[in-house]
Amino acid sequence: DQINAFATNEKDIVIYSGLIDKSTNVEQVQGILAHELGHLVAQHHVKTRVKQSQMGISTITGAVLGVGAVIAGAPQAGYAAILGGSAADMSQALAYSREHENEADSIALQLLKKSEISAKGLADFFAILQREERNFYRTSPEFLNTHPSSSRRKDFIRANVLVALDEKKDQEFEIFKAKVSALTKKPAKTISSYSLKQDSAGKSLALAVAYNYQGLFKDSKKELAKSRKLGLAGKWYYDILGQFEYENAKFENSIESYQKSAKSGNDSWILDFQIAESYYSLKNKKALDYFLKAISKFEYFYYTYKRIADVYADHKEMTKAYYYLTLYSAKTDDEKGAKRYLALAQKQYKQENTEDLILKQQLDDLELFFSKKSK
Repeated sequence: DQINAFATNEKDIVIYSGLIDKSTNVEQVQGILAHELGHLVAQHHVKTRVKQSQMGISTITGAVLGVGAVIAGAPQAGYAAILGGSAADMSQALAYSREHENEADSIALQLLKKSEISAKGLADFFAILQREERNFYRTSPEFLNTHPSSSRRKDFIRANVLVALDEKKDQEFEIFKAKVSALTKKPAKTISSYSLKQDSAGKSLALAVAYNYQGLFKDSKKELAKSRKLGLAGKWYYDILGQFEYENAKFENSIESYQKSAKSGNDSWILDFQIAESYYSLKNKKALDYFLKAISKFEYFYYTYKRIADVYADHKEMTKAYYYLTLYSAKTDDEKGAKRYLALAQKQYKQENTEDLILKQQLDDLELFFSKKSK
């Protein structure tokens, strides 16, 4: 429930659910993301996972809205999307000086302008943070002696807002907030806090998630259908329905729902991963196609490499299984494990007496890579 966000040495961006809960519109969350990206840009950490030229800030809320994977189906993928990759180590969160904070704010303004997003949201969020600070302090201090006061930062951002967009009710953001709240709170608390609220797509979605947590599948589907009638987009409706179906071991139904989500415009790598998991549960090799599709869209969720290896192992294709375990180990900085799996892959390749020259070249390339690295 804390109002916090930070970037880590691992180039992850962590956003606390409390920050989202206190935000009143999507531009505020986008502004905070821009600020944290500013830290990474200023520290030259933007190499792989966070590339502002490839990932528009405006897409992030929509992407996370679809991350019901954390409640069923593919929890690892869900958390990867929220955290930006591998799980963040809280102890390694970067401690920035006031100068760094100001620099990050300046870069945030540039990123928001480039993405055609109003910077007013970031200024408004600092106003919210300023009020929260006053709940704990008689005066707003220079936060932990490293952060400029929220009041000063709010004024700085507002001074640089050339055109402030009109405030408007953002239903998708309200749905997003409800989803995050339901995912991060105990079901009983969600039901208690949302039951008395006015009917809305967000309310019904939160209740649907809570009921699903409690194993009340019929009730969860009923509330989910109600959420759709009240405004939940079809692509998210089918995505979440697929997750509920998966959670209840209705794997064929989950695939059908996921495919409807894709036809409705959901092109997320997480959706591909979830479809793959459903096929894998059915012992269907089609899982491989969707794992490969997911990794082609987002290669930094390394767990996918392991799942590809699992598919090949289940179908007795051990050379390829060891090859992907080699990749998984290498990408997760387990060089010893990677070399062990590479040796197994090379041994298995000879035993299988296969003529897969592409696979042979891939194994040779990995051997050359490790050879050069050890010199």
